Amino acid sequence: MLTEEQLIERALEQAGIAMMARAKTAPKARGVDNLVYRLAEKNEIESIAQEIENLGIEKDVPFFIRDSRNIQPLQYIILIGTKDLSRGVPQCGFCGYENCGHKLKNIGRCAYDLIDLGLAVGSALSLGQQLGVDSRVMYTIGKAAMRLGFLPEAEVALGIPLSMTEKSPFFDRLTTSL
Repeated sequence: MLTEEQLIERALEQAGIAMMARAKTAPKARGVDNLVYRLAEKNEIESIAQEIENLGIEKDVPFFIRDSRNIQPLQYIILIGTKDLSRGVPQCGFCGYENCGHKLKNIGRCAYDLIDLGLAVGSALSLGQQLGVDSRVMYTIGKAAMRLGFLPEAEVALGIPLSMTEKSPFFDRLTTSL
């Protein structure tokens, strides 16, 4: 017989996998998938939490420390990042540069990659809500995961922490002071 804790852990793992599948199948500009997907487990989460705290102390940003403490008890976090690869749309200029060549020369980011990241994250969150999973988008998680090398091919990343408790731990949070 499975305990409540075992059932919740299995449900969260399955939800994380399903949410990543939903992100993978979200629409992508020109049908090109420049996104990378990972499901962080407890040992990676401990590293991510420590790195977020380090960033908070380095940059003197209290909400990083709050986020660090907020994710420490979790079992799973979805990481989604985007590579920076131009789509080659002639004279697009959506990134703020005349064309992809100018973007590359000026170290800009392709707007389509960032839009695709947002659509994928939104799709994942939508499914998570349907599955009864508490989640929130946290750029602090993405920043820490990238610094740790968990998404080496990504230029930008976001984290989606997953929880299944009587009250979502991701809302009504107070900023922790240093």
